[in-house]
Amino acid sequence: MENIAKAVYDNSKDGRPAFSIKTEDGKTLYANEYVSLDRGDRFVCDLSEKKTSAQGNEYYNASNVRRLGDMEEPPVAPQATTVTYDKPKLRVDASMFVTGVVTRAMGSGQFGVSDINTLTRAAVQAYQENFG
Repeated sequence: MENIAKAVYDNSKDGRPAFSIKTEDGKTLYANEYVSLDRGDRFVCDLSEKKTSAQGNEYYNASNVRRLGDMEEPPVAPQATTVTYDKPKLRVDASMFVTGVVTRAMGSGQFGVSDINTLTRAAVQAYQENFG
């Protein structure tokens, strides 16, 4: 999740990092790692569940705090893409493997259109045996 630093306080003691970060949307974050942020910096981090202090203040523990560059976009979680051949589902890398094997086989001139299903099944089996 992208945040913008409104204020950053260094509360480190005895060489142990402890930073308090106030964000523009009103969140308070605590990080027990070195943080290199200035006011107005865009950053991403992993947040814990919302917690409440003994004084009743809400806060989050932050980890993996990373400042974003001027042109950098926040990372997006990768999503697996599937492609269907017959009934089993294959990932994109498996689909590319199968397509490559069948294309090369067909390009060799030793196989005809009637062999495509057989080649595809053999390529899927080879992928599953070797890559998994």
